[in-house]
Amino acid sequence: VAEEAVEQLERVVEDIVDFGDVHNRSMDFEPVPVVEICQNAIQALNGPASRRGVTVRMSVPLELPPVRADSVALTRVVRHLLDNAVKFSPANSLVQVLAEKRGNRVRIAVKDQGPGIAPNEHDRIFRAFYQSDGSSTRRHGGMGLGLALVSRLLEAHSTHVYLESDVGQGSTFYFELPIME
Repeated sequence: VAEEAVEQLERVVEDIVDFGDVHNRSMDFEPVPVVEICQNAIQALNGPASRRGVTVRMSVPLELPPVRADSVALTRVVRHLLDNAVKFSPANSLVQVLAEKRGNRVRIAVKDQGPGIAPNEHDRIFRAFYQSDGSSTRRHGGMGLGLALVSRLLEAHSTHVYLESDVGQGSTFYFELPIME
């Protein structure tokens, strides 16, 4: 319990610092291997996933070409999406990290089997400090900065995060980045 609380506190502090820094930080766009980014994000969340009884599976072709991105920012994006998927997934469920080439771009997606998100909340969840369950008895930690940070980091990459979700059907968050040969 203490280990999980410390990890959660570390993530909150990182989120606050990142959120405040996102516009001041210059992006270093370079060829970034998607497989490596996804593996690092999964490895960072192995502990919380296993404690929650959630299986994380990666389906990213090894031959996928690198994308044009800032590797630190892209790692944070995938980690935040994965963290949310694990946090909101029930025990004994599957979270998938998927990537595929689509023309001259690569689509990266995180798919969960969680409770889903009501259509009227699809835009709101990307606002800073917004939480779908804002009650004092809510089960999930955090400050409501993760998805806002994802959105801002992807805007700095000239792209957007998209959501496909229905209540009771899970959620898929995805975005696309250009290939950089």
